[in-house]
Amino acid sequence: MSNIKPENFDIVLIYSAFQRNCIYSQLIKYLSKNLKIGIFVIENNNKRFNQKEISKTNIDMIDFLKSLGAIEINSKINTKLIIISQSNFSKESIQKINNSIISKKIFLLSGLAMGTSFHNHLKGLKIDKILVPDINLFYYRINNYEKKRAIIYSKKNIIEIGINYNKYPVIDLDRKIDYIIAAPSPFSFHNRFDILDFLKNVNNFLDTNTKSNDVIAYKQHNAELDNDYLIKNYYLKLLFFCKFIFINKFINNLCISLYKLNYRKLNNFIVELLIAFEYKHLMEKTISFSSLTKYANFNIDIFLPFVEKGLITGRSNTIWHALNNNLPVWNCVDKKKKYFSNKKMHKKTMEYLNINGNYKEFLFDLSKFNIIKESTRKADIIEIIKKEIYKIKSH
Repeated sequence: MSNIKPENFDIVLIYSAFQRNCIYSQLIKYLSKNLKIGIFVIENNNKRFNQKEISKTNIDMIDFLKSLGAIEINSKINTKLIIISQSNFSKESIQKINNSIISKKIFLLSGLAMGTSFHNHLKGLKIDKILVPDINLFYYRINNYEKKRAIIYSKKNIIEIGINYNKYPVIDLDRKIDYIIAAPSPFSFHNRFDILDFLKNVNNFLDTNTKSNDVIAYKQHNAELDNDYLIKNYYLKLLFFCKFIFINKFINNLCISLYKLNYRKLNNFIVELLIAFEYKHLMEKTISFSSLTKYANFNIDIFLPFVEKGLITGRSNTIWHALNNNLPVWNCVDKKKKYFSNKKMHKKTMEYLNINGNYKEFLFDLSKFNIIKESTRKADIIEIIKKEIYKIKSH
């Protein structure tokens, strides 16, 4: 057995979690005809990424990547290039990569707004280049959020790759969508009362600005197909017995008053009931995204090319993806609302994207598309990786 030579690959993609690795689908679909591409699955060190729902979606994503032409690696191999996505890997995972894969070059695939986070988890790997979706956002984070950089790098080793699913689609949908509603990041809400306001704003926008024949799809937050964090199902069931309390606005005004007085138990009950009412109202006007595709739990950016009129969301990095697609986006959270944490980069990202509480406006401000540079939109990850592989071969 020791005399068997390791198998040779052109590219090996280190897989950790679908949230970080969705862009691998493009590389595999558009490069695997001419290049041998492997995926090497290692455990993510984040407990949240190992929850039941996320684990299932990871299995679905790995199967999807293999269906596009990737080969799952289970033995020692040689490759020209490793691409590893930015994540909080354990020392054991990094050691497993070193023990299993011999590579000429290693590229780090940066998350959209992750800057240099988790770079200290890559000890033992020599990173040759960093691939970033938006170089301006990358430096914005470093200059406004990060004081220390775990990896010393130079600008010449940073390559902007963009994210372009219009040019390089990876899935098909049977129908076009007029609007897509994306549940925003849970930590963008300070409390449950803010979730109530968000749902009210979404419903008001739909009631005011959409047509009866518009196809409006609702997409829950990633990996929560069986458990939408916006709603507690117990309260949905209660609505059947207490519809009469929503005849007028009395209960809503009472809820606001009690919330300010901080009568916690009663206040929480009423808020959750009102959330259920607004959520039910929203579901009556929308179709579930899972009814459109079996891949409904994958990242929303791969579906945006099928959306024609706009994205409706809250404080979410999805805003960047909409702007990148020249797709109008309405943020249904007011700028003055508190964040769950002021320490997270998420708040800085929202400042950079600069779209807040515009749900009151029917017409989208087209000048907001300029937040994304045309050079970013034109960046082409497929051509970039092709050229990098050619450089490696020629040496």
